[in-house]
This record gives sequence, C-alpha cells and structure tokens, in this order.
Amino acid sequence: MSRSLDSLVSVIVSSAGPPRADRIPAGLTGGAEHRELLSRHDGFIAFEGGLRCFGTNAQLVPSLSDWNRPEGWRSAYGMLTEGLLFFAEDAFGNQFGFQEGRIVRFLAETADREGMADSLEEWIETLLADPDEELSLWLLRAWKRPDRVLEPGDHLCPKVPFVAGGVYEPDNLYPLARHKSMVFKGDFALQTRHVPDGGKIRFKVTD
Repeated sequence: MSRSLDSLVSVIVSSAGPPRADRIPAGLTGGAEHRELLSRHDGFIAFEGGLRCFGTNAQLVPSLSDWNRPEGWRSAYGMLTEGLLFFAEDAFGNQFGFQEGRIVRFLAETADREGMADSLEEWIETLLADPDEELSLWLLRAWKRPDRVLEPGDHLCPKVPFVAGGVYEPDNLYPLARHKSMVFKGDFALQTRHVPDGGKIRFKVTD
C-alpha cells in the first residue's frame, strides 16, 4: 500500500503525527493496512479539509475510541450503525467505516450504506481518482471564502436536508459542531426511514 499511502500523505493539510506503537488499539482498527496508516499519521485532515481520518488521540480529530462509543452520537441512529467501525468522515458528516473486511460509506442523512472498496488501498485510490465526486470537494470549495473557514470540529450541514429537496448550493449550508450534526441527522434518518419516495416529511426537532 506504500505508493497509495504516499499519495494520500501528499494531500494531508494537518496531522497529529505518528503514534506510539503501543497506543494503536487492535480492536479499533480495520486490519494491517489501517494500522500502517495510523503508524504514519495518528489522525489527520486531507483534501483541502474534505477528509478527516480519526486516530488514537483527540488532538486534531476525535479518537477512534471516542467516535465509536455506542452511547455517543451513534445512539441517535438506534441500530442503524450496527456492525460498523467508523475511521473517517467527509466535511458533510458522511462516515467511512469498516464492515466485515470491506469499506462502506455511511450516508449521514439516511443511514444508507454504500460499498466502496475491498481494502484500504482501494479506498484511498478511489478518493485520489476523483475527490470532487467522492468527497463533494466542489461544494466545500464553493462555500469557503477568505472570511469563512470550516473548523476541524464542524460539519457543513444543509439548512434543508438534501434528501428532502435541499439544493447543493453554498446558501443552503451552515457549519455545525460535529456531534450535534450527527445527532440531528441520526434523528432525521430514524424519522424518515420508512417514508416512501415522494412522501411527505414532517420535521420533529428534539434536544
């Protein structure tokens, strides 16, 4: 995986640095390739801020252990995150996770899972081949201005959810703290889980 990993490292914009070998928890990795990635960069932000990869500490991004706690944001999704180990996210809160040896994209608004790759190397190559498509970098770039920067702890959230007809335009976006973003989207995903295409959605906001 060294060449793909080197290519990914070239687009890192901020890194927590390498961890001590004994700090990489075996139960919170997706295998040898993931451990290799963590041994190089213990949590980092890449692709102009469009990708955040979690590490063993919470210096820059959440730690793997904190982000995967069942009683954390995952509880807002009920059983919809079961069987997944989340190791990265995009700027909009969509998660990347390991599921039975494969990597899937977990869509935050719907809790749907999209198969992406059979290995971490394949996942990296997929992102590198078309980051605008895979990470919606074009929308992140369109939202950014000299006086408007997305903080590492925030997600860009649509004022009107995309699945409810919200437009993919900067004016429909606002920054929200990562945990609040996921709790809101988890509640939304549960409420709309069985709504048929074209059906009406009634928003129910909870604390």
